[in-house]
Amino acid sequence: MDLQTPKTPLWEGLKAIDWLGALTIVGGTLMFLFGLEFGGVTHPWNSPTVICLIVFGVLTIGLFVLNEWKLARYPIMPLRLFKYRSNIAALGVCWLHGFVFIASSYFLPLYFQAVLGASPLLSGVYLLPIAVALSISSAGTGIFIRKTGRVSFPYHPIETSLTQSPSTSPQFGSASPS
Repeated sequence: MDLQTPKTPLWEGLKAIDWLGALTIVGGTLMFLFGLEFGGVTHPWNSPTVICLIVFGVLTIGLFVLNEWKLARYPIMPLRLFKYRSNIAALGVCWLHGFVFIASSYFLPLYFQAVLGASPLLSGVYLLPIAVALSISSAGTGIFIRKTGRVSFPYHPIETSLTQSPSTSPQFGSASPS
């Protein structure tokens, strides 16, 4: 792929950034997540702090969508991405894959340490096969796209294997902690 990258002056580039969009999505997300984090932990769920954080977080994210739709010259998230079902499906698969990846990268070390009794260092060693496999597959995908120019190839077997890989890890045997 030969992409032309225009030389933009610094000031023009800074003016082109959707600062209002960045502020609203970061602020709304933080308020919403802080509301979920505080609820039931440091504050009861029905406390004004938790309710305000969640409500105003959702409202701020709504302002973000409104800004991207009507005001932003160069939006952070162009709403035209959600115009076609194939785009929505691809974004949904990416979201679900990210959900599984983040969950496994959080819970696997916890499992290794709490259930198998592994040290933090050994827990990291147990994660090495996943890290190496992800690195090799990412590099292979980049090479494939560079050589063929094709971005689409059979996703179903790949997504299935990536989703199944945490549950078929050899450390999930019936071994008891030593």
